Amino acid sequence: MEHVLGLARVSVVALLSGIALGSVAGCSLIGSANVIENIEEAAGVEEGEPGSVDMRVGDIFDSEYHRVIFICPGAVEEDVINASGGTWQGGTDEDDEWVPPSSGSVEIYRDAQGRGASKYVSSRASLDELDVCSALGGVVAVLPADEQVSFVRAEQGGPWKLH
Repeated sequence: MEHVLGLARVSVVALLSGIALGSVAGCSLIGSANVIENIEEAAGVEEGEPGSVDMRVGDIFDSEYHRVIFICPGAVEEDVINASGGTWQGGTDEDDEWVPPSSGSVEIYRDAQGRGASKYVSSRASLDELDVCSALGGVVAVLPADEQVSFVRAEQGGPWKLH
């Protein structure tokens, strides 16, 4: 029993450390996906510098997935379920309750195209840092991980915009 409790403490500390590190880097992260840093690295720029990059949308994450789901402010659960073909099961917190993104932020899910695979938020980002919503034409986008996209940051400290 003591061994199990020790593992639980380590897991909580690791999770909290990941969230704290993500907040320092610019995204409120859950897990190890640091979307902003991965875009900057692909663009070959330092933190906050202007730049542009063409890349696979799945490369914004540190590991391989089938699809990337962007959820913008104004989305309701039915929008996301319909866009994902019924595979998305939103769970933002430990009670598996999904709370839509607040105005000014975007939720990003890694999805393996299997029921429940996109259950937890992979990352959240401020639209001031990652503005994908203005280019989507809707409140939800489900993109194959190998789809080529362009990200552009036009000014120092500005957001990465999806083009």
